[in-house]
Amino acid sequence: MIQKKGRRRKNLKHNQQEIAEILSKIILPEKVEYLYSSASPLDKPVHGIPRLNLLLKEHLNLQLYENGKFFHRQLEAPCFYYCTASGYQWAAEGPEQNRQAISFCYFKEYIRVVIVNSATDIIYYHSPSPLSSGGFMLLGALEHLQRESVSAEIVLHLMKALFTLTVDQICNMEGNYAPRLNRNWGKINSYLRAHRAENISREKLAEQFHLSPGSLSRMAKKYTGMEFTRLRLIYKLELADELLRSTDMTADEIAARCGFNYTSYFYRCFYHHFGITPRQRREGNVE
Repeated sequence: MIQKKGRRRKNLKHNQQEIAEILSKIILPEKVEYLYSSASPLDKPVHGIPRLNLLLKEHLNLQLYENGKFFHRQLEAPCFYYCTASGYQWAAEGPEQNRQAISFCYFKEYIRVVIVNSATDIIYYHSPSPLSSGGFMLLGALEHLQRESVSAEIVLHLMKALFTLTVDQICNMEGNYAPRLNRNWGKINSYLRAHRAENISREKLAEQFHLSPGSLSRMAKKYTGMEFTRLRLIYKLELADELLRSTDMTADEIAARCGFNYTSYFYRCFYHHFGITPRQRREGNVE
């Protein structure tokens, strides 16, 4: 996150007790709206991790992307706004937005907590442990059911459950805060995603960033929980999904555009990852 001039960033080394005290005072409102983002443009950066945010006070103007178009939406508190790892959801440019919000970023090794009390008072904290395996299962269920277009009531219920579970786990964690995400990996990951239509080999990418192939594999595993080849495949599937949503290209054309040599393999991978076929994505517009 880029610090704007005049913004005061508090030290990451807030102790667990202080963070737990802040989070334990949060009471989820009875009535709350939500926003869910999963699509992203081909040439723009994404955060690369799932994020659950709760706007507590004031409002927030976001820039979003859906069906091949950018648009703005103003959120009014209280409101959840969730973004998948491949989604595009950024605060719109303009004057500082004076809001109160809580953000949980679910890295494989820790939870990044961002507490916004005002435009100039922001706390960053990295938990000593990641979200539990049950928590990641809940996160996966949320995304899977959203793609199946279940009722808004169910999606909101899952968001509330994920938020409550995350708060509970952070409040009961022990140990020092975790190290921040390696900046070099952030650059590598952004490059890999930006060139996801290309069949970039591990060796080629490692050479690009002056690393050994083994080091690159270890970084991918450490920061995403996936092997390099799996991560590369998922980025290709994300591109295919976006092309199915926003273009009239055939499945064969999309498979070739995304670097798949065989359409049948593309179909198998797409179904395994999204739970629907490319044809169902386009004809049924399953979200």
